[in-house]
Amino acid sequence: MAGFSVEESLGSIFLESVYPDDREHNLESFKPLIEHKKDFCRHEIRCGHKDGSFRWVEVFARLTLDLPCIEP
Repeated sequence: MAGFSVEESLGSIFLESVYPDDREHNLESFKPLIEHKKDFCRHEIRCGHKDGSFRWVEVFARLTLDLPCIEP
């Protein structure tokens, strides 16, 4: 979708691939999810492509926690 391999994408910060003028808005859109106030979020973003262009992408994100297993 963005033209990068998995290896090229590992360790990258997602927000840096968002169109610069949209970063603050997108951060605010994800904030309720990060703060555990929502289970998921869905919105459209302009995401950077390896060739330097930007493309509209629908994002569906859900927070997954790695909680310790409690045995009975």
